[in-house]
Amino acid sequence: MTVLSNSTARNSLTQSLAEFSSSSVLIVSDKDILFRMVRDCLRDAGMTQITVVANRQQASEKLSFESIDFIIVDLDIESNDAVDLINEVKNHKTLFKVPILALTGNAKKEFILKAARAGADDVIVKPFPLKQLRDRVAIALTKQQ
Repeated sequence: MTVLSNSTARNSLTQSLAEFSSSSVLIVSDKDILFRMVRDCLRDAGMTQITVVANRQQASEKLSFESIDFIIVDLDIESNDAVDLINEVKNHKTLFKVPILALTGNAKKEFILKAARAGADDVIVKPFPLKQLRDRVAIALTKQQ
């Protein structure tokens, strides 16, 4: 039996993102700095099919015409748009299996629980290390296989 150290396991997670280079990712954020950071992090890890939209309406349009494998949504976009989008995806007859990673600047437990109850598969509180983002994306896409 081979035992991997934590750093070895984490490195393999990050490297495994390259396995998902053909997976399509939708980033929903109206904050330029955040979406560029997330997009560039995923591109640097080998992912190439990344679409960025600013709000729920644009996300809904993309989801109705394009096949998306993973969604990253900023919970801090307009009003309740992010939670409504998560609900919309998780209640859709074909999209419900698409993993959703929610990003938030609000570390309050009730806010994180609201996203989880809406159907977010994972929540990361901002600010976060980019390695954590890559690892969480890799985990979600691996589970989806």
